[in-house]
Amino acid sequence: MADDLAKIKKKFGNLSEYSIQFNRWILKPIGAWPTSLYKSRIEKIVSKILIVICWISSLFTLIPGVLHIFLEKEDIYVKLKILGPLTHWLVGGFNYAVLLLRKDDIHYCIKQICADWNIITKKQDQQVMLKNAKIGRYVAIFCTVFLQGGVFCACLALGAFKKTIKIDNETVNIYNLPCPAYNMPVDTNPTHDIILGTQLLSAFICSSSTAGAFSFVAVCASHALGQLNLMMIWINEYVDRPMDLNNNAYVNKIGIIVEHHLRILSFIARIEHVMSPICFMEMIKCIPGICMPIYYILMEWSEHNVQNLTVYVMIIISMTYNIFLVCYIGEIITEECKKIGDIVYMTNWYELSDKNILNLMMIITRSSMNINITAGKMTNMSVLTFGKKFDNLSEYSIKLSRWYLKPLGAWPTSSSTTKMERIISQILIVICWCIILFTVIPGILYIVFVKQDIYVKLKIFGPLSHWCIDGFNYAILLLRKNDILHCIEHLRTDWKLVTRTKDQQVMLKNAKIGHYIAAFCAIFMQVIIFFSCFVLGIFKRSIHVDNKTVELYNLPCPVYKIPFDTDPTIHDIMLGTQFLSAFVISSSASASFTLATTFTYHVLGQLNIMMIWINEFVDRLQKENKDNHINKIGVIVEHHLRILSLIARIERITCPIYFMELFKCMMGMCMPSYYFLAEWSERNIQNLTVYVMVALSMSFNILLVCCIGEILREQCKKVGDMVYMTNWYQLPDKDILNLIMIISRSSVEVKITAGKIITMSIYTFDSKNSFRVFKYAASNNNDVNCTYRH
Repeated sequence: MADDLAKIKKKFGNLSEYSIQFNRWILKPIGAWPTSLYKSRIEKIVSKILIVICWISSLFTLIPGVLHIFLEKEDIYVKLKILGPLTHWLVGGFNYAVLLLRKDDIHYCIKQICADWNIITKKQDQQVMLKNAKIGRYVAIFCTVFLQGGVFCACLALGAFKKTIKIDNETVNIYNLPCPAYNMPVDTNPTHDIILGTQLLSAFICSSSTAGAFSFVAVCASHALGQLNLMMIWINEYVDRPMDLNNNAYVNKIGIIVEHHLRILSFIARIEHVMSPICFMEMIKCIPGICMPIYYILMEWSEHNVQNLTVYVMIIISMTYNIFLVCYIGEIITEECKKIGDIVYMTNWYELSDKNILNLMMIITRSSMNINITAGKMTNMSVLTFGKKFDNLSEYSIKLSRWYLKPLGAWPTSSSTTKMERIISQILIVICWCIILFTVIPGILYIVFVKQDIYVKLKIFGPLSHWCIDGFNYAILLLRKNDILHCIEHLRTDWKLVTRTKDQQVMLKNAKIGHYIAAFCAIFMQVIIFFSCFVLGIFKRSIHVDNKTVELYNLPCPVYKIPFDTDPTIHDIMLGTQFLSAFVISSSASASFTLATTFTYHVLGQLNIMMIWINEFVDRLQKENKDNHINKIGVIVEHHLRILSLIARIERITCPIYFMELFKCMMGMCMPSYYFLAEWSERNIQNLTVYVMVALSMSFNILLVCCIGEILREQCKKVGDMVYMTNWYQLPDKDILNLIMIISRSSVEVKITAGKIITMSIYTFDSKNSFRVFKYAASNNNDVNCTYRH
């Protein structure tokens, strides 16, 4: 890395140039680079001229396009096709205006980046900054190339090729434009080429303004993250510095840290001021930018126009990427700013003097305030914005999880795992995926290619979505093996560290509760799935053909071009395979819920033990000397940190699984309700029973994870409440400050989420919200049912 610093400094002249160079390349051609950064008067004049040229080019496309929509007599579909590209120009023009109006803020941010590179002279710190600068530069380059390439390809596809139409039995080739112009003869070649060139230029300007804004926020956000990382390093150095240093050195050091923190917060505020209106308009643009291409695809699918369909798909991907990028940047900034307080709490702050603890408390207090990048001061840009007998006691907790994960090959391997076990695990994974895909792929082909009415396809879609989503959950379990192993090792370590019988009884009590809930959940899910497959696959259905009654075999998930309905042997083979794949996917779902329940109740046990220790720490003040008190509070804090670390790992494992479970439950409750209404008149008891059981199973799954999230959140808060309920007022000031730090950390909300979008709690599942969901689902089902009957 030291060599990288020397190479970059030699190539770019100084290290700050490496960070901001690409932004200059993007913003200078459109005149959006701050004029105060220009060195000569000629450059400032050229910048003004570029701004005039850019506005003329943009308006030369916008105004004729708007007039064409309002004044040309065309059908609504043609006008909607024009509206899609036109919104891109409008929003791009708005972003360009914002960049021009926010030049002072851009200048401030660039100057601060340069100043930070000049202030930080320590090689180790510069290496941290360079690492983040590289990430920001690469993201900015990818963003720009992706946006410019996508817009240029779309303009070429929509404007460079002729359109063939038939008039009076004659074939006529007509030129197109990405954005049709009002009252201009674009059918002739020279005129078309001139206007197309102008629209390509204006498209470049609009996309450059968007790319410039996104690359600017990527570079600035990466720089801010680098500064936050430096601050964390300085805090650790401040706390770990030997206690025999003079007090003035301490004050100067904490002063530097606080001043640096203020510079970072000011820098982020400027980023927010620049990006807030741009993010808002990008959110607005993505509504037509995603919905309209989907509408075009549906309307033009039968024409099989590959170039147009490709353009629509590229636009959808581009819009999705734009929003994801700014949401992800906003999420990282928010989390890293909060992380400052966590880092302070993770240090050995309890060994410092009262004055130093108060200094650190100020930093924690400021870090607890949310720092957000918003869209128009209305929406936070975050991912939330963008679904027995055992050898030892620890084995009791993880036994059930091992039973489910080992047959799937999802049980994590450790250093003690033999080579043969590793090979068997890989073989099991391959077999499981083959079994799942043997059901999913023929089912998808059946829906796409077999000509049947929409109701039959919807009936197939229900079970197939279950296979697909639980297959996704299986993939998550495989991808999160390291996190699962970390949680298991964490659990085993806790059982080894806690040696007192009284504390082990508390842990065992919670382990039993988690074990029983996990067992009930697994059995309930497996029974429901096997019962559904049995009812949908074992019984025959009778149909009338030419006044004859013919009995046909069924499958839980029909397959494409395999004669399973007439040949009993093929039916039995396919049914057995689908039963096996149902076992695999239900085991993956059961395993994920079992792991979540086991780990959560282990956390609850550790929190209960921590509360016991806090009470003992407060009540036995008169029995121990001060040194022992410091050691005891250190043990409590370290135990608290271990608990929070385990919760973070649980969230990482379950977050995507819960999101897909919410998505599955949305279909898993709406679709059976629709089947129930559509088949009620037939009085088919076995099918109706299956639909009711599936709906109950989905409700139980969501209720379980919501209860887990609620209990975990409340128990984490309870630690702070418990501290306050002790006789803390009888303690010395030093001990009160120690407890205040624990209360401060406990006040930070701990959440289990579904895809970082929905917090899993009883509020998520409450009767009022559920009533709205059910009411909406029921109204849709009634509408669809009426349509089906007509």
